[in-house]
Amino acid sequence: MAGPKHPRRYDEAFKRRIVQSYENGKPPSQIRAGYDIARSAPRRWVQGIRDSGSTRAADNRTSGWNELIEPRKRNRRLEMEVDVSEQAAPVFARRQARYGPTPAAARYRRSAGSWALPSRPAAG
Repeated sequence: MAGPKHPRRYDEAFKRRIVQSYENGKPPSQIRAGYDIARSAPRRWVQGIRDSGSTRAADNRTSGWNELIEPRKRNRRLEMEVDVSEQAAPVFARRQARYGPTPAAARYRRSAGSWALPSRPAAG
């Protein structure tokens, strides 16, 4: 199922085979029709191999593009962490309402080498 959200993935050997057939003089339209690939893919792969010897997009980016991409990646990762926290907050709120503000083990304090209940104010 190829599309914008599910792009096709091709291995390096396949890409190099396409580039080789292009460099041997086969027209791009025949290559696209024969392998059922996107219109711009062979051109990108040929350009990438000519520029850096690799068809990977990360290898063919300029330093300026990499400077733009890194903060975007970090922002996406942080947004995912916030989403997870927002989804987990109601679960922890229910747990806190049911079991109290802290887990049972945290209610105890260590006093004089042994565990004891915290002192409570006298009822009055």
